[in-house]
Amino acid sequence: MKKLYSFVILMMFATSFSMTATAQHYVRVNNDTKSTNGRILYANSILPTEIADTTSVMYIHIIKVKNGRNTGGVENGRKFLITKFSPTLGGIHFNDDTNRDRYDCFSEGEVLVSINEDFVPYKDIKFVSSTSVVLDNTEVFNTIKSQCVYDENSRKLDLTKCQFDYIYNGIRHRGDSQYNVSSDSKIEFLTGSQNIPNIVLEANTFVQPQADADKLGEKVVNNGVYKYWKEIIFSLLIVILLILVVVLFLKRRGKVVGNDSDFDDDSFKEDVINKGKYSEKRDKRSKKTRIARSGKETSNNNPVVTQEISASVVDEKLHQKLADVLARIETTQNAVSKQTATLESIKLLVSNTEDKKQLAQKIQELEAEKKKSANAIAQRDAALSDIEKLKGNIAQLQAGSQIEGALQVAECSAFVSFAKKIISECVEAENIAIRYWSSLNSKDQQVLNGFLSKFHMTKCCVDLAKWNGIIATLDLKGYIKNDEYITYLTPLSDKDRMVFLNKRFFEDILRPYIGAIILFLEQIRTANKIGVSTVCNENIEGFINSICTRCHEQGVFVDYRKLYEKVTEYDSLEIDENIPDTIKKVVAKVEEEDTLLYVDKYAVNLKSGEMAEKTRCYIKI
Repeated sequence: MKKLYSFVILMMFATSFSMTATAQHYVRVNNDTKSTNGRILYANSILPTEIADTTSVMYIHIIKVKNGRNTGGVENGRKFLITKFSPTLGGIHFNDDTNRDRYDCFSEGEVLVSINEDFVPYKDIKFVSSTSVVLDNTEVFNTIKSQCVYDENSRKLDLTKCQFDYIYNGIRHRGDSQYNVSSDSKIEFLTGSQNIPNIVLEANTFVQPQADADKLGEKVVNNGVYKYWKEIIFSLLIVILLILVVVLFLKRRGKVVGNDSDFDDDSFKEDVINKGKYSEKRDKRSKKTRIARSGKETSNNNPVVTQEISASVVDEKLHQKLADVLARIETTQNAVSKQTATLESIKLLVSNTEDKKQLAQKIQELEAEKKKSANAIAQRDAALSDIEKLKGNIAQLQAGSQIEGALQVAECSAFVSFAKKIISECVEAENIAIRYWSSLNSKDQQVLNGFLSKFHMTKCCVDLAKWNGIIATLDLKGYIKNDEYITYLTPLSDKDRMVFLNKRFFEDILRPYIGAIILFLEQIRTANKIGVSTVCNENIEGFINSICTRCHEQGVFVDYRKLYEKVTEYDSLEIDENIPDTIKKVVAKVEEEDTLLYVDKYAVNLKSGEMAEKTRCYIKI
């Protein structure tokens, strides 16, 4: 029994140990960041990759090695697995290429986390235990599948009903559709807000649902025409019966009216054409009437009496119609007489030769005016046609100016104006500096080569090209077409959009570019101090002051300090021990204390104090 108890305890211990040893971790992204391969990672998302041992994925990225410490393969840009972690860079241990323990051998560096052959900044992520993560994602998985539709024939992926943000081709989306999507394309859904790791699915996971044609047909049968077929047939029969009754009534009425009409019309035509015949016919009818009146029969059904009444009525109608016709004839004759008199008057007017000449002249003038009028009308019509064409062209231009996939940013004119001017001014200063270096002899160029290389390494060429495109579209129609920025700008107000753009422009362009160009200009301004024989004839100091002033007006402070001059304020300075060999020669000649001898980096900060940095330099103390 004791052996059994011992075995059970041993198994429980082993099970506990194995569970502890195999505990998994996930990476939660705290802030929007980028991996070293350029992949964008979004805040509040949990990466789907499981990490068994956090110590095996943490690396130190050496940015700048301390002077004299670059042994054992320790160089700028190298990454080494961390053997002992410390919140301070100086306390981080790692093994170099010779397997020697190293620490405190670099002045700049960053801690990175290795994930799927890529590296993520450690400062922007956090390791979370699998116990705090919902691993059963079946419900979310089924929800995503039910909300997404993939049509393999049209290669369209419809995600308009999906409640989660997703990443496709490295860009964050929500509530839209993607086109030309292959069946094996991967979509990463951001579910970290629910403590669920991001779910990566292929497009072929989503199946296009069957058409609802059957359901629709059933609905029509139950609720539409087929349900009320008896009522519809009965209604149609009633309508047909009513139509038949109306037709029979009209047909019967048409016969009666037609007989009367025929009688009246024939009599009327005969009497108008031949008045004598009309009189004769009337006499005959009168005779018949008299004969009928002389009869002794008094019955209401007597045909002679009926004929007498009908003849009298017809006779009266014919007299009335004849009177109307005679009146119309008289009116026509009067009109003809008036026209004849008018024509005679015209003949009298044109009988004179002089009058004929004047009339001919007037006719010519009228013809000329008619031609002018016709030309004017033609010109007007042509102008109207041109106007319509121009309207069409304007509409096309307006339609073309609407940049597809772009976002409009209101009230950006002040920002665009400043960005254009500061970039233009820096580019002009850079060109002057390069031209000066090109004009030097090889010996003097050799002295400045180190400064020139440092400038090109610090200059943000990629970000500068990106922002030139952004500023161009903003200047054109107030639109921005940058997929990365549109994702952030879309939910923001117009005011917050400008705050975002100003902040990103400062981080991407102002801080690195301004600091680099001012430092390079200052080194050229004082090049004679380090042995350059040719002095720059351009107003270098004027360019420096102009750039600093323009930045100051925009709320950006450049900590510009002149080389080889006294330093009185040390609060914003970071004293560096490492200086180039060319500067060391100058240092030996300087005897005055508190003299600025070398600047590695000018600080460029916002007046608000956000993300402040210090000017890194060497001072003779």
